[in-house]
Amino acid sequence: MGKMKLALIGCGYLNDIIANALKDGFLPEYELVGVMGKYPEEAQDFAKRHNCKACNNILELMDLKPEYTVEAASPQAVKDYAETILEKGSNLVMLSIGAFADVDFYEEIKKVALKN
Repeated sequence: MGKMKLALIGCGYLNDIIANALKDGFLPEYELVGVMGKYPEEAQDFAKRHNCKACNNILELMDLKPEYTVEAASPQAVKDYAETILEKGSNLVMLSIGAFADVDFYEEIKKVALKN
């Protein structure tokens, strides 16, 4: 069995920690395949540093078929991308859990997650 594919949303400090852990061999069962950020130039820089693909949108990121997608961007990023991530079959690991303070959004995403 090959390595599990990992995608990241956000190019900041927290995802840099994850990417460095991968690079340093702490997560040998994972392969970083792509990153998406708010600013394309930041994603390009992050991708160069961590040897993965910089993606311009969520569909391009999901085309890489990640088993796991880690969000470390913002509650708005969760609202913008969670449904697509789950519908495309990736497991969502979110750090911006404040997005679920919106109960209607939480209920909607719960339905999507249970369906997939």
